[in-house]
Amino acid sequence: MVTENLSDYSPQNGLLLSTILRNLVDLFFKHVFTWAPILNSDTISAVLSGSYSTLNEEDNIPLHAIVATTVRFSEDPAFTEESRSRYREISKQKVHTHAALALLAADALGSSDGPEGGKILALLVRSVVRPNHGAKKSVVPEPSLGFSNSVYYVGAEALHSQDWIENEGRQTLAKFVYILTNYATAGATLGFTLSEDSMDMLLPCQYDLFQKNDLAQTQLFSGQFPMITAPSDIDYTSSFSCHCEVLRIFSRIHRLCQDPVDIMSLVDVQHWSYSYCQLDDELDGWLSGLPREYGSISQLCRPSPPESVSNWIMVHATYILSVTRLHSTAYSVMQSHMPLYSHNAMQKCHVAIESLRIITRFAIDTSVLRQLGFPFAFVLWTSARLLLVYTASLQCEFDLNIWFLIETLEKMAQQWAVAGSYAKSLRDVVCIGQKNKSDAIQYLSSLDDFFVQ
Repeated sequence: MVTENLSDYSPQNGLLLSTILRNLVDLFFKHVFTWAPILNSDTISAVLSGSYSTLNEEDNIPLHAIVATTVRFSEDPAFTEESRSRYREISKQKVHTHAALALLAADALGSSDGPEGGKILALLVRSVVRPNHGAKKSVVPEPSLGFSNSVYYVGAEALHSQDWIENEGRQTLAKFVYILTNYATAGATLGFTLSEDSMDMLLPCQYDLFQKNDLAQTQLFSGQFPMITAPSDIDYTSSFSCHCEVLRIFSRIHRLCQDPVDIMSLVDVQHWSYSYCQLDDELDGWLSGLPREYGSISQLCRPSPPESVSNWIMVHATYILSVTRLHSTAYSVMQSHMPLYSHNAMQKCHVAIESLRIITRFAIDTSVLRQLGFPFAFVLWTSARLLLVYTASLQCEFDLNIWFLIETLEKMAQQWAVAGSYAKSLRDVVCIGQKNKSDAIQYLSSLDDFFVQ
């Protein structure tokens, strides 16, 4: 790699010099775009190929976001820890528009569990959800802010724009904000920031169709599974769409887990049981609707180029998160009218975590782990916590998968600092649990993220 003097910035726009910037853009599309498909590669390339002296600040905004989000992946020896931090801060100060702001939210959420990511998301959510003239909330278009073909401003249902590319881009950005808010609040006791009604729009199409400006009519993001889909539409569905779909089920699971249930009340338990079974069926329906070549773990972890399935690994990881979150609530803790789901639910959780172990091992062995992003670290964290709760509750030996998940989080911490925080917390719990497992479960419950009841 050609190394330039990182102390030199372009005087017109405060950006890094050309060669380094191009390298960072390449790293963005390799490591971040797979799970955050909100920038148009052709337009970014066109901006890079132009003269810096002719670029305006609106053109530079997405480039600043790319620098802030992607500098963590650069192996250029000129990037010291101090310089990485400095360039992130410089670029963050330059970012104002929504797509670039969404990348900064991802950067903040992956760097720590502090308030910065939540503050950025709050700004985005206010732009994504606006009251319409009726009772229903919808996504509405923002005023044009420039760079409209590559930075997708929040908006808009099909009737709001005659430009399909602009429409598709806006909806993709809205979905990405929806994904970020779900991951950001999944570990909290609060509800999700974006309601399902605010996401009533068409699912994103495959990215290659979008790049070619090839109009593709996809199905409505209705949240009903299994969905009735015309055969001609199946090829239009992207991994990003599947990610959105399973997260929508996860949001319902999250609400079910939050709703108080009087386990001594037959009516309450029957209502809970119905919702539980319905969500279980929806997860099964979603899984059966995946494209055949990506529908199972064995097919996913095949010898084909691993880079082509990194996005689908993240999709399956989110499905695993949903399964464990749903079925971990079905462990009976005392005598009640509650149906005896415990054994079946426990088995489903263990099968899901074993699937996570398989795809994680595949990601490590094929060097795909760096392409999965901080949401994958969150899935590892919650799965390890479930194993710890299971161990502490039954007073049994620690599952060896716990150590594997911790070590994987420590690997991810090289790029996403929040993964290091997860790993440290888990190691602390294991150390406590080796002395007294009941003390370990008390320590787990004191942490801020969700605790499996």
